[in-house]
Amino acid sequence: GFGNAGYELVLISTSDGSVRALKQGPDFRILYGRAFFSPDGRYVAYSAFFGGSPQMGDVRTIEVTSGKETDVLAGPSNDQVLGWSEDGTRLFVVSDRAGSHSIWAIPMQNGARVGDPTLVRRDVHGFASGHVAAGNLYYHVVTETPKLYTMGLDLASGRVLSEPVAEKRGWATWIGHPVWSPDGQYLAYAQGTDRQAIVVRAAAGNHLREFPLPSGFLTVSRLRWTPDSRRLVMGARGTTHSGSSNVLTLTLATGDFAVGYTNPAESWPVSADGRYVYRHWDGTMVRFDLTTGEISPLYPAEAMAEVGCRPGPPALSPSGDHLAFVGAWCVGVMPAEGGAPTLLYRASPGELSRRVIAWTADGKSVLFSKQDPENEERVELWIVPAAGGEPRELFGFDQLRWVDVHPDNRRIAFMAGEIQYEMWVMEGLEDVASR
Repeated sequence: GFGNAGYELVLISTSDGSVRALKQGPDFRILYGRAFFSPDGRYVAYSAFFGGSPQMGDVRTIEVTSGKETDVLAGPSNDQVLGWSEDGTRLFVVSDRAGSHSIWAIPMQNGARVGDPTLVRRDVHGFASGHVAAGNLYYHVVTETPKLYTMGLDLASGRVLSEPVAEKRGWATWIGHPVWSPDGQYLAYAQGTDRQAIVVRAAAGNHLREFPLPSGFLTVSRLRWTPDSRRLVMGARGTTHSGSSNVLTLTLATGDFAVGYTNPAESWPVSADGRYVYRHWDGTMVRFDLTTGEISPLYPAEAMAEVGCRPGPPALSPSGDHLAFVGAWCVGVMPAEGGAPTLLYRASPGELSRRVIAWTADGKSVLFSKQDPENEERVELWIVPAAGGEPRELFGFDQLRWVDVHPDNRRIAFMAGEIQYEMWVMEGLEDVASR
């Protein structure tokens, strides 16, 4: 579980439903439900990120009656427990201690390790999670992740200048939150899952730099450039901050991260003067004043309902004077200072399921996505004049989900694809381990 005090490892009685905490505190984070009873029920083996090593998982056992903990596998490797052998004499783990995900067997006695790990199977590519049962390992592997693409697209004419090219960062490496720098020189994005890194590459060419998140932080929720293109600001979560989001600022020249307090400006569009944040709230659009904390509706929710469009997250125009939004039934724009929205497109049920919304760099048009009516995998990117007019299709792509426009208005970055898994079984695991 997770709460203000951090994670808890608890026992739940199957007879009366009572709950007893085995371990709790802010200095550890359980990995993917990785906790298994020993066959005799005396011990629980579990994996977690601990405060001293927030980017690497370690394996411990805890005695059920006393709560005494024992280290089983720790150090500079990422380790996940998979379960016990049927006789309780071995604990199976997946670890990258040999350089790639491999299966190991650890000899155990009375809840403690009594020998060195033995390699059972090397190089289980794409391993995501699994468990041991009846001497077999049941596990799933990641076969596909969403990809980042860039392409040449003249948004003034709608002409495709170059076909989409995928960012090559590993065959199953998660990438997200792509954003061009205001000066057009760089493309930045987040990479990884358990402990992410920020990648910044040159817009023209393949030269890139990677900046792992500082110790204690694991993931980011959004990237945003400062106007001078020298820093990246992001919301970030980690193991030592009780689940709350903090603000990280990365200075490219030094590679240093500065930690700040939670700030809604890092999750939502912010005005050019840095005073206001815009977001959708309770059926309408609101403006949050960062200096006073006041929240002001930009248009009455009742009137917005009469318009027939419940807005989603907004995008602020390059000039900062209008907001674009997409709802379940419409695409619209409205003044950032408040006022009646103008609907640019009314949709049929299911058309706008992906909810992509972005401005062209010149602020003249709005980009949004539509579901291909004849292909449920394919998503179309459309453009419509912000002043009103006929929308037109630009191109279609399978599972397109995020778009960011380059300042030259002739290139875009977008995300597309889904995480895909396969389920496997590795039979006779205990037989191999006992040889």
